Order: sequence, then C-alpha cells, then structure tokens
Amino acid sequence: FTIRTLNAESSGVSGSLSFTTGSASSGSSGSIALSSGIATSGVGGSMSIMVGSGNFGDGGRIVVSAGESTTAEGGSVSLSSGVGALESGAFSIVTATSNGDTGAITMKTGDSSGETGSITVRTGDSGGVGSSGSISVMVGDGVASTGGRIVATAGMSNVNTGGSVSVASGSGGKTSGAFSIHTSDSGSSGVSGALALKTGTSSSGSSGSIFSFTSSYAGPR
Repeated sequence: FTIRTLNAESSGVSGSLSFTTGSASSGSSGSIALSSGIATSGVGGSMSIMVGSGNFGDGGRIVVSAGESTTAEGGSVSLSSGVGALESGAFSIVTATSNGDTGAITMKTGDSSGETGSITVRTGDSGGVGSSGSISVMVGDGVASTGGRIVATAGMSNVNTGGSVSVASGSGGKTSGAFSIHTSDSGSSGVSGALALKTGTSSSGSSGSIFSFTSSYAGPR
C-alpha cells in the first residue's frame, strides 16, 4: 500500500503529504498511530523515516516535537528499543560521516525561569550474575592535528555558590572501585602530558584548599 505525490516537472516542486487530526474544542484531539504488524514466524516489519537529498542545497530535516500546553506540562518524547527474550535492541545516535566537518550532537534541557531539567546518563541494573553496563566518554583521534578535549564544567551562579563536580568510584559489598587519574604515555620524541590540581583565585577572601587524605578504619579491632 503506497501513499505518495507525483513527481514534479523539471522546474517545479513535488507536492506535500500531510497527516493531521482535527481540532477539539472541549475534549482531546485524535491520535495518529503508525505501526507494523506482528510476525508470528518471521521478523517484524521495519519503519523507516528518511528525508530526500538536496543536490544544490541542504538536505531536508526531520523534526519531532511534542505538543505544547498553556496550562499544564508539555508533551513528552520517548524513544525506546524493543524488548527481546535474549537481548533488547540497541539504540544509536550518530551523525553521518562527511568529507568536511561532521555534524554535532547536542543534548540540552530548555531554559526556565524556575529550575531547569536534568540530564541523566546511566546504564541499567544487572539483577543476575552479569556485570552492569559501562559508560565510556571517548574523543576521536586527530590524525594530523590535536586530539579533541573533554571538558566538564559545573554551572555558574551570579548570586550564590557555583555548582560542584563530583566523581566517585562505586561502592562494593567487598571492595569499592578504584579511581585513577593519569596522563597517557608520550610518543617516541615527545613528553607526556602534565597533571594540575589548582583552586581558583579569590578577590575578597581566601582561595579554596586542596586536601588529600584516606578514610579511617571503621571495622572490628
């Protein structure tokens, strides 16, 4: 079953396709559901959303926006991989490769006159005998230039205390996880990178301190 507009002539544009439900003045408006059928002895059907190429301009965009509310919370957007008996489906967000610069990926919550939303990146718990998943933050190599940076900066406050940065290893029933900070080995003709621990300057008071200590023993004696 195919729904499409006809091809345009050599100097025109093709027609648009629009799927919309009607407005409702006293109730909820209708929904639009796109789903493929269930396969009892094969693979479930796929769903693809693809935008056409632009030979002389930018490629078309894909925009997914939830509904606005003037009196309550705005609508949410949820993307989830499929449940599996052996393994759930993977979920990937990538930009395409390019002969020039590749596109950026931005994850940001909206601005607010109150508290802004949070961003949480975490793996699921492992309830069996396996290990929980890891989180890796890696920057691409610079073959003929400098490698990319990793920058972690807490929020600034104009009238109160700025945000803090906390990095801790995981607790354990036997031993807590290790914590390592080190620079990589240098090449054959260079030097390894430096490590710097520094507090900020203060214009009207004492600058911050740097502490290094181990915890006391709290077990039986």
